[in-house]
Parts: sequence; C-alpha cells; structure tokens
Amino acid sequence: EDWDPCPEPLPESPQPDLRRDGGVFVIPRELNQSTIVMAEPGGVRRAPVDPYFASRIANSILGASGFTSRLVERVRTEEGLAYSVSSLWTAPDESEGIVGAITRTRSDATLAAIRVVLEVLEEMRREAPSRAEVRTAVDEIVNGFVFNFQDPGQVVSRRLFYLAEGLPRDWLERYLEGIQGVRPRDVHRVVSREVDPSRMTILVVGDTARFEAPLESLGFGPARVIEVEAATPPPAPRR
Repeated sequence: EDWDPCPEPLPESPQPDLRRDGGVFVIPRELNQSTIVMAEPGGVRRAPVDPYFASRIANSILGASGFTSRLVERVRTEEGLAYSVSSLWTAPDESEGIVGAITRTRSDATLAAIRVVLEVLEEMRREAPSRAEVRTAVDEIVNGFVFNFQDPGQVVSRRLFYLAEGLPRDWLERYLEGIQGVRPRDVHRVVSREVDPSRMTILVVGDTARFEAPLESLGFGPARVIEVEAATPPPAPRR
C-alpha cells in the first residue's frame, strides 16, 4: 500500500556560496604531516544525462578507484609523497557540487604534493583517458554496484532514497546503462569543461615552518591564514 506524500512543502535548503577564484589558505598547526584539500565549483548535477555519468567515470579514473587511479599512481606509487590520496566530485541535485582532491603528506613535501595533484588534474583536462582506463572504471562501478543490494533492507533503503531525491523510478537501470555507455571522449568533454586547476581553492593544515617553500610560490597569490580555535575536550565521564 502506497503512503501519501507529505502535504506540507519542505523549505528550500540554503545554497552554499562557493569561491570562484583560485587561492591558498592555511590553518597553522605544529604537525609532522600536512593535510591538503583542494576543490573548485562543479556544475554537474545528478540526473540521467551524459555529463553526470561521464563525471562518475572521470572521478574513478582520477582518484576515487584506489590503486588503479591516476592520483594514487602518481602521488603515492611514483613520487612516494603520500600513503593515501583521493579525488572528490560531488553532483548534488539542486546546487553546485565541487571537484578536487584530498591527500596528506610529510611537512617538507607539502608543495611537491600539491604540484603533482595539480599536474594530474591538468593532464586529465588536456587529454582524453585511454579506452582501457574507461573500461576499468566502468567495470569497477558496475561490478561493485551489486553490493549495494545484498539484502532486502538495502534494496528498500536505496529505493526510498531515490524516491525522496525525486529521481526516476527506473533510476537504477538508467544509472547502470548510462555508466556502461561512457566513452573516453565523454570523459574528456566533462573534465575539460568542469576542471580548471587554476581555479582551485587549496586548504592546507600543517606546520608552515616545515614546508619546503612558501605557499606563495604555488602561484595562487598570498596564502591567507585561517585561525581556528582548538576544540574543547569533552568532559570526563562521571564515575
């Protein structure tokens, strides 16, 4: 039996105000490692259209697929600059998403790691991926999708989520079909349109005294310091 929808309209969610220009920000912390997060606005929305499906494959190739991704291959395997690195490419329904990457590296390799990530982003923007890369990404997404539906609870949860998000009832089928239809030119088209390393907002949490060079040498202008108060520790449990 179907449930009646809520008669009261939900209030509109506030839209985030995203930076449009590149820049470098730093939160000073006396740490042995730097945490690096970089991102820029992305215009891809979650919908049954080619750019969305191509962006999922692009994200997998870039850094979301683990050891087979370009970021892991370059930053970790070739350069030895980080143990973990990944990309992020969000695609909300009603607002802009973000495209970027996250990694952690030793303090004296902070700028080197940032530069390698920016290089990988530029390479993705400049040239289409190989057919083998696209096929690997498609297979990983399609083959891993089945694990989202291993029991009835997962099936119901997914269906309710898609219904609440206003997606078509046949979204699951259309999603898999769309992913399987992505070609290298589709990936290149969406990356060249949505990714511009010069527009990245870069946030570094780390010890600036240990960086191998000033953050200004990255070419994004003066590094702006963000002062963040230390978190208040939770009260001790009563005995």
